[in-house]
Amino acid sequence: MRSDGTSLYATRDLAAAIDRMDKYNFDTMIYVTDKGQKKHFQQVFQMLKIMGYDWAERCQHVPFGVVQGMKTRRGDVTFLEDVLNEIQLRMLQNMASIKTTKELKNPQETAERVGLAALIIQDFKGLLLSDYKFSWDRVFQSRGDTGVFLQYTHARLHRDHQVCFCLSKWLLAFLLPSRVNSPVAAFCL
Repeated sequence: MRSDGTSLYATRDLAAAIDRMDKYNFDTMIYVTDKGQKKHFQQVFQMLKIMGYDWAERCQHVPFGVVQGMKTRRGDVTFLEDVLNEIQLRMLQNMASIKTTKELKNPQETAERVGLAALIIQDFKGLLLSDYKFSWDRVFQSRGDTGVFLQYTHARLHRDHQVCFCLSKWLLAFLLPSRVNSPVAAFCL
C-alpha cells in the first residue's frame, strides 16, 4: 500500500492473477501490454512463483511497441471512438478527392471499411516490438504497400473477375457446339 491508501500495480496484478486462476482455471494467462511493462510482469510472475503458485509458469507477457504521435482534435489522449470517427471522415474526404471514385450506395460505410483496413494494415506493417510514429497521411496513401492500395487492388480484381465471368458466360452462350457448324470447331470447344 502507498501512503495515500492506494494499492501498487504489482499487488493488483498479483491479486488479479490469483483471482483469474480461481475463477477460470486457465491453461495460459497472457498479458498484452506495451514493452515498457516487461520488467513489471517478470517481477509479478516471479512473485507468484515465490508465493508457491506453480501455475505462474503459465503466465506470459506479450509486449508490443508504442504508437507515437497519434493526436486527436480533442487533445493528446487518443480514444478509439475518436480514431474511428477520424478514419471515416478522412476516408470520405480522400474518396471525394479521387476522380475515379464511383457513386456508392453507402459512402459512409465504404469509407469506414476502407479506412479501418488502412489503419489495420498500417499498424501491422511494423515489427511487433518496434515503436513507430503514426501518420494519417501514410495511412491513407493510395500507392505503395498500404491498406488503401490493398483495398483498391482487391476491388479492381473483383471487378475484373466479374467482367471475365460475364464475358465467359456470353461466349459460351454464342459458341456452344450446337451452334458451330464445323466439326473441327466443335471439337476444339
